[in-house]
Amino acid sequence: MVGPEDLHNAVSLASSLGTIARILGPAIGGAVVAFAGAGVCFAINAASFLSILLSLVALDKSQLLQPARDRAATLISGARDALRYVRGSQRAGVAFAVVFVLATFSFNFNVLLPLVADRTLHSGAQTFGLIAAIFGAGALCGALINATHGVASLRRLLIGALGFGGFELVLAPQHTLFLVSALLFATGIFYTLWGTNALSVLQLEAPPHLRGRAASMYFFAFQGGAPLGGLLAGWLTAVGGTELAFLVGGVLSLGMAALGILRLMR
Repeated sequence: MVGPEDLHNAVSLASSLGTIARILGPAIGGAVVAFAGAGVCFAINAASFLSILLSLVALDKSQLLQPARDRAATLISGARDALRYVRGSQRAGVAFAVVFVLATFSFNFNVLLPLVADRTLHSGAQTFGLIAAIFGAGALCGALINATHGVASLRRLLIGALGFGGFELVLAPQHTLFLVSALLFATGIFYTLWGTNALSVLQLEAPPHLRGRAASMYFFAFQGGAPLGGLLAGWLTAVGGTELAFLVGGVLSLGMAALGILRLMR
């Protein structure tokens, strides 16, 4: 929809919207279930797709960019080309590895935030909604910070990974609502820094005919390990509470950022 000069800002906007939806969606759903039941929640969710369909129908296709395409590529050969691109580009390889590790082992907030509200803060749905909203607000602020720069930055990606891991470590032992909220806000800022810049770097480093596949590699890295990461986060919480889950996530995030820095220095 946009050219290379606007791609980073477009990715920042999309990332902020996606983050807010991912975090606030369960909170809103929980409130609807509490007041009206699960059936009403599913009905509202189904009806919400109408706005998406209307938006797609309203798109002026003549204004869209025509990307370069490899017409001869098949599903298998296209996947191989995307993997070769990630292996062959040092910057893209670092971005892919950081996203895969952090999204799998460190960014399991859809699992952990309800447990923080219940087991750590000993509260209910209202507290969950509050801390989810605060994390989403931090992510939005991170997206605005990205938008002010206007260009993708691998350095900002690694700074985001470092800050994300560091604040997770500080968050792990906290048991008061004020400190948890403040640290979640900061964590949300740094989450958007690594997530948005990774998607931009992967796309902008790729040749034009691989740009779509580069974006798909990002979403594979971000979502491919999420089911395993969710199971791990739940098990860690069962063993040592949310403190252990945040501790493991923070350590892995810092370690991956350090490996990325060393890789680029070499």
